[in-house]
Amino acid sequence: MDWPKLIVFHYGDSDRLVAPFCVGVSSVGNPLLRGYQLEGVSLSGKGEGWRVFQVEKMELEDTDGDFFSADDFAFDEFYPWIYKVFKML
Repeated sequence: MDWPKLIVFHYGDSDRLVAPFCVGVSSVGNPLLRGYQLEGVSLSGKGEGWRVFQVEKMELEDTDGDFFSADDFAFDEFYPWIYKVFKML
């Protein structure tokens, strides 16, 4: 995450294209990734927007190879589901 690159991974029933912003753990120790989903659809029908993903459920496909600018997204560093942050843009 030092060089912000888009990542592609399979999550649930969909492939996701995500700009990753934060990696950490929940209050019970589950690894989490917070990012802005650009492509893909969740089971709830949500498409583009801010999401928190359980790392254990992610099947990494590849980095997209494209860089992104963090300034293009309204990232709020405070997020209650991530108890401890390991890396943040």
